[in-house]
Amino acid sequence: MELFSLNPFSEAMATQNTDVNKSVATVENDTTASLFNTFTFFNEEYIEPLSLAEKTSKTPRFYQANTVNSVADMLEQGFTRIGVKSPTGTGKTLITKLIALSTRVRNLLKIEPTKKIRVLYVSNKHRLNRQAEAEYRENSSVELILQSAMSSIPDEVMEKGWDITFLDESHHEAMHSIQKILTKMTSRPLIGFTADDQRGDGLLLKFERFHVAISEYDAARRGFTEKVGVNTVVDLGKNDKSELTIKLLEKYSTHMGNTIIFVRTEREARKIQRHLRYKMGLKAGILDSRHKEDDLDKALDKLSEGKIQFLVNCQKIGEGIDAENITDVVLARHFNSPAEKKQYIGRAIRPDSPCAVWEFTNPLVDSVVSRDVVGLTKYERLISIKNNQWDERLLSGEDKTWGQMSKLRVQPEITSENDLDAYDQEMESIMSSVDDSYFEEEHLYLMTA
Repeated sequence: MELFSLNPFSEAMATQNTDVNKSVATVENDTTASLFNTFTFFNEEYIEPLSLAEKTSKTPRFYQANTVNSVADMLEQGFTRIGVKSPTGTGKTLITKLIALSTRVRNLLKIEPTKKIRVLYVSNKHRLNRQAEAEYRENSSVELILQSAMSSIPDEVMEKGWDITFLDESHHEAMHSIQKILTKMTSRPLIGFTADDQRGDGLLLKFERFHVAISEYDAARRGFTEKVGVNTVVDLGKNDKSELTIKLLEKYSTHMGNTIIFVRTEREARKIQRHLRYKMGLKAGILDSRHKEDDLDKALDKLSEGKIQFLVNCQKIGEGIDAENITDVVLARHFNSPAEKKQYIGRAIRPDSPCAVWEFTNPLVDSVVSRDVVGLTKYERLISIKNNQWDERLLSGEDKTWGQMSKLRVQPEITSENDLDAYDQEMESIMSSVDDSYFEEEHLYLMTA
């Protein structure tokens, strides 16, 4: 994979790509002769064989191979704006690469056998582009052009052109910045990818044809995504959910693994994070408007690695965030959109670990419930406070992980006192990135709570 151009989201991203380019150049020099030896994948669930210009380290699943051939069929019929829907965690980035490697697609786009296909990959998040770069890195017959949805296409890219465009999180297609980019597409095929084609604002996605790779139900049934344990916490209506969240964490934190807590306001986020750290003695990070994309990446990596146990989030983590070993999400806020709630739960739905959601639900006003937006549930539990005592009832299914989830937290390997000192310093850097003056109200809370 040759990384031709990058619209820099940050200086760190640009520096990282310098090393990538060096390693890729070496690969290209060594493999030019065998660059286009085709490989054909097939199994009984493929509608037809999948022929690729290069071998991939991941064998395509049936729905991924069938999606590639379906897209090729649509291109052959003359359609140039095609939408692909596939649930969170089912490998949409890999599907884009398989399309770029498809010999059928290359022939339809009239890519000469000795030429690389030039792919413009557009997304609205730094982390998505980084994931795409990592996915494409092993293949040298693709020239990948990473493009921020927030920036204009560079003149040098426009002059040289490209062969096909992939738009990640394409339910954002109506964004003004994306529309500006789309005006430059002319006749080049545009393939959009999304986990959900429904928008909360009711705007329609403008694609000529849509292909559903696999449903949420089938993905969960086949084990490509995790079945979800649903813990419904009865919420009686306060706008500020921090008090109820803190009570829930004090009672049930040992039932949670690597956990993301979603709240509505920064005040709630700060209050919860500091309670976890200073009152409960747990490793907890925070993400809010002060933090940049690089901070988000670092925090998610630390959560995945078990260096922090809880990450309290206000409007920084949502869709398009791929992180490993996330076992629990706490939805301590109200949702009007099923698509939005599905995206938030999707942060833990990948099959690398069990998945549990703790949703706050007010029976009088909430109509969007978790069980209706996931593929399959493995259990449903109702939790409430009665007479200042927690009451829990398992309504359906079986929960073999109850009380065990905290044991699934990935812990850092510490083999010496130096490791422990370095770990403590790193944690202090992660979790105290602002002045104490920012938390004056929380100081008062801590002294009086």
